[in-house]
Parts: sequence; structure tokens; C-alpha cells
Amino acid sequence: MKLEKKRIALIFNRRAEVYDRHAVIQQRMAHRIMQTLEENRVEAGSILELGCGTGYLTQLLSEYFPDAGLVGMDLSKRMVATARERTGNRVRYWVGDVEEEPLGKRCYDLIAANAVVHWLQNPESTLQRLADALQPGGFLVLSVFGPDTLQELAWIYDAVEEEMGLPPSRRVGAFHSECEWIRLMEQAGISSPRFLQCWQRLPHPSAKDLLTAVQSMGAGGARIREHSISPMLEKRLIEEILQRYDRMWRDKDGVYATFQLIQVYGWKGIQHPMAKK
Repeated sequence: MKLEKKRIALIFNRRAEVYDRHAVIQQRMAHRIMQTLEENRVEAGSILELGCGTGYLTQLLSEYFPDAGLVGMDLSKRMVATARERTGNRVRYWVGDVEEEPLGKRCYDLIAANAVVHWLQNPESTLQRLADALQPGGFLVLSVFGPDTLQELAWIYDAVEEEMGLPPSRRVGAFHSECEWIRLMEQAGISSPRFLQCWQRLPHPSAKDLLTAVQSMGAGGARIREHSISPMLEKRLIEEILQRYDRMWRDKDGVYATFQLIQVYGWKGIQHPMAKK
């Protein structure tokens, strides 16, 4: 496993116990995945869930498909341990990296991933591997964050860095648009993929609470920006960002942050039943 992946796994291991407390958006995305499966009358005897985390979606899948063979995969041992406590022996778990582990060919009727594939380093090749792992006519559903996610924080970062005369920080893992995900799905062999998207504002008591919550979501929260400045200067930068956020993005419930939620889905080699002929 590469050094960067080890770092991500370590962050998730540290956040496993508090993840569910802050993962409100991810839980909403999980329920929307279940709604999509029901709306499209998806049937599955074999299921792979990528980035299963603490098992929130895993439990929903196991209850909706009680007779299916369900595999949950995640990079973090602690996350997997938490998921196993939630679901018991109903699910087989696999600690591994979806970008490196062999997934097999034509193994699954359904592959689902909730709030994870936007962190992939090589989404194009990985989506192809996911499609290859699906049975012909299998269903792939992915929920991701869109480029407007945490836009308020991005705007303040840019403004404060410029005012302080700092070199722009490097944005890590920029989020793809719905059009880009559709293109990647089509390239992988998913026929006439469809998408859903919405924007939600999540309130927090303060900017500091928001940053804590975002960091507790795992690797993504901890890697919003990367700097090549001294720790003292970075501390000043963060303090100014938090103070300004508290002033600029406040409403009656505290401060808020925008999340753009995108879901893309479709069948392998089968045109969407609702698609125009």
C-alpha cells in the first residue's frame, strides 16, 4: 500500500468512533441510494459495497436484500470493525484498497459506493474495474460530493491567502461534476447512466465546530488544502479563516456549509428502462 493510502487509513482509523456523529450528509446520501434501488426495482444476489465505513449503508443493504451475499470493503480496519459490530455475521468484510485489490470478473449483481469514489486517485481506471466486476445487467450506483461542496470555506481560504500574501494552497482531490461522472460511467460500459443532484446546507454552532465535523468525516476533511508554510503561519491563517467564516456565513442556527450531492447510476450493458428509444 502506498504511503498516502496508509496516511488515509490512519486518519479513518482515528475517526472511526466519532464518524457517525458527524456524518449526517453521508447518511442522507445512503438513504437516497436505497430509494434509487427501490425505484429501479434492483434485484441482487451478490453485492459489493465500497468504502463501507462504519456500516450505515451496509446495514440498509443487508435489510433490503436479506438473502444476498454482501461484501463490505474499506481501507480502514477500525471502520470495518465498527461495521462488523453493527451488522454481525450477515456481511463478509474486506479490508483493502479498491484501487489496488483484485475485484474479479462478473462477480456481483450490485455494486454501491456512498461518499467514497470522489477520493479516488484514478477514478477512470477504477470505474472500469468496477464495471468489469459486475455481472452483465448488473447495477452500479455511486454517490459523491460535487464541486460546490464546502464552497464557503474555499472562498474564504482563497481570500485570506491572497490578503496575507501567501502562495495559493494546493487543493487536493477536486470534486468532479455530474457530467464528468456520467462520462466515466459510460466509458466503463454502464449504459445510459442517469444522475440526481441536490444542494444542502448543514448548520453548525460555529466555524470551529464545522471544521471539526468535516475533519471527523475522514481523509477528505483532513485534506481540504495542503500548504508549504510554517506551522505558526498556518495557525494564523486558520484562525483568520475561522473568524471570518463566523462573520460571513451565519444565520439563526449558527454557521452553515453547502454540500453538493450527486448520485450516478445505471446498468451494465443494458439501456435504462426509462430511456427514450
